[in-house]
Amino acid sequence: MSGKALAFVFPGQAAQCVGMGKAMAGKFETARRTFETANGVLGFDLAKLCFEGPKEQLDLTENTQPAVLATSYAILSMMREKTGVKPRLVAGHSLGEYTAAVCAGCIEFEDALRLVLRRAQLMQEAVPVGEGGMVAVIGLDRDSIEDVCEKLRSEGEIRAANVNCPGQIVISGAMALLDKAMEMLKAKGARRLVKLALSAPFHSRLMAPAAEKFGLELVKLPFKDAKVPIIANASASPVEAKEDVVDALKRQMTSPVLWEDCVKRMIEMGVMDFVEVGPQRILSSFIKRISRDVGISNVDGPESFHVFCDSYGS
Repeated sequence: MSGKALAFVFPGQAAQCVGMGKAMAGKFETARRTFETANGVLGFDLAKLCFEGPKEQLDLTENTQPAVLATSYAILSMMREKTGVKPRLVAGHSLGEYTAAVCAGCIEFEDALRLVLRRAQLMQEAVPVGEGGMVAVIGLDRDSIEDVCEKLRSEGEIRAANVNCPGQIVISGAMALLDKAMEMLKAKGARRLVKLALSAPFHSRLMAPAAEKFGLELVKLPFKDAKVPIIANASASPVEAKEDVVDALKRQMTSPVLWEDCVKRMIEMGVMDFVEVGPQRILSSFIKRISRDVGISNVDGPESFHVFCDSYGS
C-alpha cells in the first residue's frame, strides 16, 4: 500500500454516460445491491436508466444527479469492502460533494439520493427554461474571465461558476449576458467557447430561490460530523462539523465551484495521490492540468477497480 496521503474525489453532472455502473453491478453483489437500494428509494428503475439509457432520459438533470451519485457510491462501496482504505481528505465537484459527504459519514446514501433528486428539481425550477445557461470558456486565464463578468454584472447576474483548472472555466448567468460575454471573451483571446447543454444557470445567484427552499430540506435530515474532512466547493476549505457541512451544501448552489482551488488546498494539506471514484475521468483530467507532481488514478469499472485493489489492498 502507498504511504502517501490519499484523497478520494467524486465527479458531478456531465460525468454520466449510458452503461455506467453496469459492469460493476454485473460482477459484484455489493454494487448490484446499491443500485437496487436506489431503485427502491427513488421509486423508478434508476439502474436500467444507468445501464441502458436512453441517453436523453439519463441527461435530464433530475435523473442525472441521483444516477451519478448511485454509480459513484456503488464503486466506493466495493473499494471499501475489498481494501478498507481510508482517504485523508475527500471532495466532490458540485453534485459530487454529496457523494463526498456520504463517504465522510455525514449522511446516509439513501438520504443523499432523496436530497439530490430534490436539489435537481429545485435547480431546474428556479429559472424558466431559456432564460439562463452556462458557457465553457477554453484557453483564457481566470482574471480575464472575471474581468468580463464584472463589467457585465451591472446588467444582471453573470459569473465564473466552475473554476475547473487552468484554461477551463465555466461561466453562468442570464442568457442575454452570456451572449455578450462570449463576444467579449472571444475578443480577449478565448480559444473556444461552448454553450453547455444545461437549461439552468447553476452555481450563480439566480439559484437563490432554489437554495432557500433546499435549505429547508437539508435541516430535516440527520447529518453527522464528518469522519474525514471535506474540502468544500464554495470555500476550498475543510469542513467537518455537521452544521458546516450543511451550510457548505446550501452555499454551493449559488456559489462558484472552486475546483482548482480545492485541489491546490488538498495538495497543501499533504495529499499526493488522488483517486477519482465514479464514471468517466473528468476530474482526473482537471487535476493533471492543476499539478504534475501528484499521482492520479480513477476507479470507474472492474478493470480499474482491480488496479486500485492491487495498489491499495492489504
